[in-house]
Amino acid sequence: MMAARVAMGASPTVDRPRVLFEGEFEEGGTSTANYDIAPDGRFLMIEPSRDREPPPSHLVVIDNWFTEVRQKLAR
Repeated sequence: MMAARVAMGASPTVDRPRVLFEGEFEEGGTSTANYDIAPDGRFLMIEPSRDREPPPSHLVVIDNWFTEVRQKLAR
């Protein structure tokens, strides 16, 4: 994460960016941020879980499941 001081005035100026902090953090996706500024000025960021399970390796799709449920209930 980078930061730069901005001074507003008749001619706004921006200081050279500097590293604010480094680390691995959750990505927010395409339309959401993974960080925010709290009303009291604190900076909040989502850190990844250390004990996260790996994503599933397969997907099971059941087609016409409602028909099968009806048949089993009709017995």
